[in-house]
Amino acid sequence: MTYESIIKKMKSNGIVFTSGLTAVEISKIEKIYGLKLPTELIKFYSIALPIANKKNPMNIFPMWNDFSDENIKNIKEQRALPKQRILEEYKNDGTLLADIGIAANLGISTIFEEGKYDETFPATEQLRHKKGLEQFLSNLETIIPIFSHRYMILKYEDDNAVISAYGTDIIAYGVTLKDYLINEFIDAKNLEDIYGRISEKVEKGEDEFRRLGKWRYLIIR
Repeated sequence: MTYESIIKKMKSNGIVFTSGLTAVEISKIEKIYGLKLPTELIKFYSIALPIANKKNPMNIFPMWNDFSDENIKNIKEQRALPKQRILEEYKNDGTLLADIGIAANLGISTIFEEGKYDETFPATEQLRHKKGLEQFLSNLETIIPIFSHRYMILKYEDDNAVISAYGTDIIAYGVTLKDYLINEFIDAKNLEDIYGRISEKVEKGEDEFRRLGKWRYLIIR
């Protein structure tokens, strides 16, 4: 499916677009935010830029064509939110985030396994796991907001996976940009449907899973 056909279907489903980004605007975005946009995202944004969702106005798109100080600040804050929310959950619920700390130290996904933590867990171990978590988060690939709390992982120069990230509730939403756009705006009946189809793709092979970068260790599988 081409981006033109995806955009057409998105419009029919209530997504509002404005004119696509120019080469000058794309260069300005990369300079302001200190990143390199992948080629597939540039292709999509150059055709048309999504700016609103008629069906759910509370779920917003980043306004990449707004270069006001306030909007730049908003986008920078939005980029930082996933890591901040994970750390905030550590502060509010050490039991859950201790598991992430262990996962960070071991390099495997053990977030939701039972028996990793109880109230007698030594304070020194809690601190070690928190430091391990902070180090792990600092080494994660850069992400950029795509829509609401959906983010693209900037791992490859051409195309990348998209995740839904809200605190420790992190799932894969698409293994490529087109895959994500179809899942989110065109062909998904509900969250379970999206998660089921993405999980199936991810589970097919390690190559698909590796597209998620280091974020794959935090993905709910």
